[in-house]
Amino acid sequence: MWIIICVLPLQVSAGVYQWKDAQGRVHFGDRPPEDVGAKPMQIKPPTHLNSDREAAGERQREVDSFFERRQNERLADEKVQEQADKRRQARKEHCRKMLSQLRHTERVTRFYELNEQGERVFLDDETGNRHREAFRQRYQSECGDI
Repeated sequence: MWIIICVLPLQVSAGVYQWKDAQGRVHFGDRPPEDVGAKPMQIKPPTHLNSDREAAGERQREVDSFFERRQNERLADEKVQEQADKRRQARKEHCRKMLSQLRHTERVTRFYELNEQGERVFLDDETGNRHREAFRQRYQSECGDI
């Protein structure tokens, strides 16, 4: 068992060679062909991304900051969308009520106003039609696209 452990580092540290073939293509390998002039290569071990703890900490803070900003932006966008949805719903409800009133004005044959004593004063047909048309135009301007 000790023999395997002692031989293992020799196998791991086997060299890497570089050579060119007859067509001029560059090759790398641990066993070059005998008939080419292979050059031994020095392979440096990879540097670890987290080898510099301070730089890694700074990168992590940048990533955390980015995600925090993005989350705040997303929450702000959701709030804006929620407010827009509320406005759309309120407008829809307003227009639903106006449509109901418009239909009522179309069924009513006579309009009236209350005088200072609270008594009904019926309007003539021409004035009633003007009220009806004014309400129809108001509905069209406020809710015509619904």
